[in-house]
Amino acid sequence: MDLLRIRKNCPPFGGTDLEMEKDSQLRAFEALFRKLNTALVRYATFQLSGSDEASEVVQDVFINVWAKRDRLVFDDNLKAYLYRAVRNHSINRLKKFKPDTTDIDDRVMALPAEDGSDASRKEEMLSSIFRQVDELPNNCKEIFLMSRMEGLSHKEIAEILEISPKTVENQVGIALKKIRKGIFGKED
Repeated sequence: MDLLRIRKNCPPFGGTDLEMEKDSQLRAFEALFRKLNTALVRYATFQLSGSDEASEVVQDVFINVWAKRDRLVFDDNLKAYLYRAVRNHSINRLKKFKPDTTDIDDRVMALPAEDGSDASRKEEMLSSIFRQVDELPNNCKEIFLMSRMEGLSHKEIAEILEISPKTVENQVGIALKKIRKGIFGKED
């Protein structure tokens, strides 16, 4: 998303104190957008199986937050709020529209290939890992992807999903065991 959509929804700023404060808010909001946009789009992509849809979802969330900025109250963690908003918006979008059923293997096959047999083995391993991740139960998969792909801590995931950190830890452990078992035929 470029910030033009947000700026279009804002009146031009002049020189009054109120207008200068709004300009300052917009700059802070733009900095927040630049900091979290990529991670939020990646998070939405795994839920929606499409980066274009994911970008739209994240854009909509940021626009809604900007539009409601005077009414929103953030307890402690704006980042958790944004992840939760993206998740909810993605779920609503999936309910309204039939999702693109791109198989995760197609995404792996689209990765640039290296020369040699190592690349072939790497590709097979990636494909196998993604198949195993795709077979995880929905909640387990979501938690695993947030942990491993987004690099979020167990505490952050717990705040976003409104569950305990111990549940996050257990779900990541379950996911790792199932992936190992699926790939290597053993749990250890």
